[in-house]
Amino acid sequence: MGEPVSGPSLSPASSISLAPGSVPMPAFFQAGSDRLGSVAHREKKPADRARTKPQPTRVRAEKEKFAPSITEWMVKLKRNVEHLTNDQVKALHQIRFRSRALITGCAGSGKTLLAAEKAIRLDAAGMRTLLLCHNPNLAQHLASLVANSSVDVYDITTFVNKLAEVATPERLDWTAFDEPLDQDVNHAFDAVNKTTASYEAIIVDEGQDFRESWWALIDAFLEYSRTKTLYVFYDDNQALLPHRAPYPMGSEPISMSKNCRNGGNIFEIVRRFHRDAPLTSSVLTADGIAKVTPFDERDLDTRLTEALLDAHKYAKQDRIRVLTNESSAEASKINGFEFVKHSERRWQIVVTNELRKLCTKALRRVDHLRSGNSHSEIANRYGIPLDQAPAEYLVVPQLSHEATPTSEDVRAVRQLATRMRPFFEGTAKAEAQFFTRNEGIYLGARTHTGKETTVNDATKARFYSSATWASSLRAERPTKVLANHASWVADQVIPLYSVDAFKGLECDALVFFVNSINRNLPREMYVGSSRAVCYLHVVISRSVLSRLKSLADLDPRFLSDSEG
Repeated sequence: MGEPVSGPSLSPASSISLAPGSVPMPAFFQAGSDRLGSVAHREKKPADRARTKPQPTRVRAEKEKFAPSITEWMVKLKRNVEHLTNDQVKALHQIRFRSRALITGCAGSGKTLLAAEKAIRLDAAGMRTLLLCHNPNLAQHLASLVANSSVDVYDITTFVNKLAEVATPERLDWTAFDEPLDQDVNHAFDAVNKTTASYEAIIVDEGQDFRESWWALIDAFLEYSRTKTLYVFYDDNQALLPHRAPYPMGSEPISMSKNCRNGGNIFEIVRRFHRDAPLTSSVLTADGIAKVTPFDERDLDTRLTEALLDAHKYAKQDRIRVLTNESSAEASKINGFEFVKHSERRWQIVVTNELRKLCTKALRRVDHLRSGNSHSEIANRYGIPLDQAPAEYLVVPQLSHEATPTSEDVRAVRQLATRMRPFFEGTAKAEAQFFTRNEGIYLGARTHTGKETTVNDATKARFYSSATWASSLRAERPTKVLANHASWVADQVIPLYSVDAFKGLECDALVFFVNSINRNLPREMYVGSSRAVCYLHVVISRSVLSRLKSLADLDPRFLSDSEG
């Protein structure tokens, strides 16, 4: 999700036919072979027109279901999304016979899914469709939702730059202020005015972020369209940018009034920054974990580490995100922050459990021999001192809490393993070693084919009695919080975004770092906290918290603060 998205390929087709008298199209329009070009000037045979323009009523029989590409992509994101909500079905029916419509909805109402679904349906009906948004990260998500269709998907900067034939710079740390230059917008207008090519339908997601000149460019694109279809999805309460333009239509908006994302406890935080936010869906009322942890400079590392470790209890690491309300994720105070996520099978747990099992088996053998052997015979057989009970002789040592075994750990384990070796007279069949997996470390061996396998008790006793038993253990690698780079190491990195760069997206578990005071703070809190599906942890500066009246009377059950 972190890589900038430029949408479908825009490389020129090898050739394209134009009707006599048509103005040659710039390279931008020549993508997509015969589906592109001027609808008004393109010549078709009746049979060809019927084949490429099926009746809308035959697109899909079950209108209440999302397109397969949407369902499949959401499954990859661990979402069971198959049917449209009642709000989404109602909105689709209302705009079905409108060429232009505004669709508004709160955060989590499903606007983005509905925008993608409508784009797919228009495309299936034979209409050349464009899906636009402001945020390149959202554009990538939209492109995945409409996969296997011919819908074009762009963020506005990439779209303008393609038209103006200028390179789009690589944006590792995109912010809402990364917008197309005015001169490039003017060049894009020139490109549009030189051709009669057009889109038949344009859908804009997060329309509250669009400028007036961008709406004019969109209208220019629809100039030669038969229907001039334009649908704008928006939420004015999520507008983080100043000086936005009025929408290019004056019709009454269609409202989607149900929050289908945030669990009830999360919504309790969200609604404090948007008092008129529609209630969350009834099925989510009792769901969601929400916590607020204040911090200051001296305990920031501790508080942030606790929040990140806690998030792992509720979501897999690839579904955890960190947001900051600082202006840039790249320049964030926590960019590069490291913490150690201890696995469930740390070396102390593995070694202690192995030694306990060996001790238990050894003592059982002693008990078994007591019926026919004297204490001295048993002691001589296993080397146990006559003045010491077997249970006192075989004691599992208390290991340190260090990242790797200390010299004392190595000595104590060797001593016990050496005492236990006479109890396990079988043949040590392989060279044991530690293996590291996602869940932690394991003791085993490799077969001659290179596969991992288990080892017998004699092998374990011999292994732990060696002076080098700990040599293959390495300290657990730290996990990093990094600004949105394309070169993530998935199992060691949690992506960090600014609020505006993650707008329109969501994640299972969200740690929201709030350390900046500005005039837009309440809206940033609304947009940021509403990204969380099942877990929200706001780690907030005490100085910022003291100025947020919206959280002044927060229920103490949400607060996670050792100082009270």
